[in-house]
Amino acid sequence: MNDLDGGAGDDRLSDGSQDASTRSVVMMCGIAGSGKSTYAQALGAGQAVVLDYSFWRRTTRDYYKALVESHGCRWELVYLKASPETLRRRLAVRNKLHGANSVTVSEDLLDRYLAGFEEPVDEGELMILQD
Repeated sequence: MNDLDGGAGDDRLSDGSQDASTRSVVMMCGIAGSGKSTYAQALGAGQAVVLDYSFWRRTTRDYYKALVESHGCRWELVYLKASPETLRRRLAVRNKLHGANSVTVSEDLLDRYLAGFEEPVDEGELMILQD
């Protein structure tokens, strides 16, 4: 639905700025360990606006979509879908890291995340399967 790369092309105005209707906001969606931050960093390097947030609930996704559109921009919902086994494997590695941005996700917390996540279905999402 949207332009992820934020490329200039014919979307630039005469003053060099980009028309709001061609700007994209990428909304990253998925459970902890699905790869949202890694994917977001790659997209951000292309100068897209990226919201690296889980977007667990449909109502939250709908709110942000409306907010983006109210500013004349387009949204792209990128859903990184991973099996519980993949999430556990990735989080086992990530939980061993230490630093300012490290976050530990316990097995119990992951189970709660899995139980509470509202998977996007027919919301205009781009689903990327993770393994």
